Amino acid sequence: MNDPQVVVFDLDGTLVRGDSVAALLRTQIRASGWRRLLVTPLLPLLPLMRWSWAVPYLSRMFALVAFGGMSEQAWRACISKRVNAMASSRSRWVIEPVLTRLRGHLKAGDRVLVVTGAYQHMAEAIVRDVLQVQGVIVLGSVVEWKQGMRLKLHCFGASKLLRLRQAGIEPPLSAAYSDSKHDLPLLRSAHRPYWVGGSSELAHRAASWFENLEWIPDHRHSHHG
Repeated sequence: MNDPQVVVFDLDGTLVRGDSVAALLRTQIRASGWRRLLVTPLLPLLPLMRWSWAVPYLSRMFALVAFGGMSEQAWRACISKRVNAMASSRSRWVIEPVLTRLRGHLKAGDRVLVVTGAYQHMAEAIVRDVLQVQGVIVLGSVVEWKQGMRLKLHCFGASKLLRLRQAGIEPPLSAAYSDSKHDLPLLRSAHRPYWVGGSSELAHRAASWFENLEWIPDHRHSHHG
């Protein structure tokens, strides 16, 4: 019997619209005057987020501002509130053409993983309550609590391949789906890479990086927040 095909999906911008962690951070910072004050010196650094090398550092800094002084229980409650809000307006967030692909892979008996920069706890909740799928392996960013929150492993860019290796999965993958240029290492590790959403011009540019890239447009207007 052949081993099942391994198929990997990004989460934010690929299966759900927007950036789940960024929305969570914004909500927490806006709700507190002193957090808004602390974040002000970091705002000029936001343009650096387009560079893969800067994202892990800035993500840790913004998380410290948003969640500093919180307990793990309070942090989990914030995540639950955000995910419940997404689940209550599910059609606004879910990118159905890609979710249909995911369900098709599950039905075919493929080994399906969602590998994402979102926090592990949050990613699992979104897959369960918003996407409403079972049988998917979720690998997200690893958070530990030692005198406060610490982002131990940011599952982003090339680190997604490290996260897969930790789960016993080595490239090449059968297929990979993403909307982000930061996931080029992941897409390049797949026999069948899929680019999700964006403009046709962006998809055409992405296609120039691959011989066999397929574009899956998201015809719904993208929502953030």
